[in-house]
Amino acid sequence: MEDRTMSQGYAKMYGLDFCDENNFKSIYSSGILDLMDDAIIILDENFDITYWNLAAEKMYGWKAEEVKGKNIDMLFCKNFDAQKKKDFLDKMLKKGKFDVEITHKTRDGTVIIVNSRIITIKCMETIRGYVVLNNPTIINEFVDDVKKNYSIVKTIFENTTDSIYLKDINGHYIMINKAGADAFRKKPEDIIGLGDRQLFPEEEAAAIISCDKEIMESGKTRTFEETNHFQGISRTYLSTKGPYRDSEGNIKGLFGISKDITRIKEAEKERTYKALMLSQVNDAVVMINNEKCITYWNKGAELIYNLKSDEVMGKPREDVYKWSTIESERSAYHKLEKNGYWHGDNVHVRWDGKKIYAETTLSTVTNDNNEKIGILAVIRDVTERKYLEKKLQKSEERYRIMIEKAKSGVLLIGSKGNVKYINKKMTEMLGLTAREVFNRSIFDLIDDRTVRAFRNHFRLDKGNPFEVKFIRKDGSYMWALVSTKTLFKDNKEYMGSILIVNDITARRDMEKSLMDAMIEKDRNFKLIVGNMAEALKLLMKQEYSEDYDKEYT
Repeated sequence: MEDRTMSQGYAKMYGLDFCDENNFKSIYSSGILDLMDDAIIILDENFDITYWNLAAEKMYGWKAEEVKGKNIDMLFCKNFDAQKKKDFLDKMLKKGKFDVEITHKTRDGTVIIVNSRIITIKCMETIRGYVVLNNPTIINEFVDDVKKNYSIVKTIFENTTDSIYLKDINGHYIMINKAGADAFRKKPEDIIGLGDRQLFPEEEAAAIISCDKEIMESGKTRTFEETNHFQGISRTYLSTKGPYRDSEGNIKGLFGISKDITRIKEAEKERTYKALMLSQVNDAVVMINNEKCITYWNKGAELIYNLKSDEVMGKPREDVYKWSTIESERSAYHKLEKNGYWHGDNVHVRWDGKKIYAETTLSTVTNDNNEKIGILAVIRDVTERKYLEKKLQKSEERYRIMIEKAKSGVLLIGSKGNVKYINKKMTEMLGLTAREVFNRSIFDLIDDRTVRAFRNHFRLDKGNPFEVKFIRKDGSYMWALVSTKTLFKDNKEYMGSILIVNDITARRDMEKSLMDAMIEKDRNFKLIVGNMAEALKLLMKQEYSEDYDKEYT
């Protein structure tokens, strides 16, 4: 209570009682409103312009002397009936103010959409005019002569979101509006008479006082960013400060207008961080607006399409790269429009004619009103991968044909000993179809007396062939000379084995020399199979199908 009395007394000492409109004349004669970002327009009860500040001049293009006395209709794209306009405003302004989005035109005919705050000015319950405030983002309009009418002054101070304040020559606050006081979580009357050392940390207060002193000594107005802390909260402001003079031009103190741009700075930092991250991505990241022109192009895109960002910005996307077929593009964009997302492989034709196989993700980009503003494309160049896949596919086909035509039986055994592949020759040897063998245990096909020998050899990959006694479908036996090649995954985990089988039943009692010749022949075939081990790994992953049975048996 004591502080409140002191504040009121301090204000009275400086002649700034809020009930006296004359005390505000010197404030506006100093041009303080011309330093605000808000475009301030004042209208009388007939909607004729009586005040027009610098921000309004910049926004609309007319000087104050050109518009003074003219009707507000000059800002609208079409004229309105005066009575209807008055009835509408009177109805909307029962609470004293309302916000509305409205379309205006500038001096050169440009149409702009602004958010206007319209406020009534009353005297003895009679409407004397209207106040309108316009901001680059939230446009506000004021109505009446701010320099002479206290009601307008009070309206401006109470409704602007910017902090407005006056300090005396010693740095004490002699006036502050509600927005400024809210930043300190206080009422305006509680701040009157206080200095910066009573509101800010010592080091920060010293810097503010030094800056204010420099501005008053120089007699010049400055605009700059400053960061203040209060109760552990950091806020960034765009501040305009200048000397406050009396009617004779003597400096009495300092005025300030501070716009809180904390969120803007944070958003800028976030955008900068995201842009930095996107610029480092190896994939192409491309933003295309609704006019199909490029608005973002990262370093990954520069590498893939061999064009710098400044060479493509604003250009139609089709001047930089096209889809190889219209059909594939239409299909992708149809799904994008339906789902807001599309992912798949396509082919791009660069500006220089080079084709690129692209793994592409398309996403619809919307604004805060959920309106589409463009498309974000993330593109990975998979040209080399596609080339290798085709090469491997051709290699696999060649090996498969060679194995199917081989005069030796070939079996692929999985890590658990089950048959994953059998060629045509081996099915003939056993008298079984591929269907009957597929996924069966290899040990089901071997006589019990040679299973032990088989177990000791087939995973060891010793390089020497060994004899195994197989059981045919009809129950008869087949002696075979078997060679093995083990297969491993990239992590060295056992994947399975390749078995090369030669029927030696009829020749088991041949002379040693003839047997050695067969062993040498088998060794040569094993060498070939060893070289194609990587290609054969793909066969380990396939599942049995009717096509498999028809084609390879």
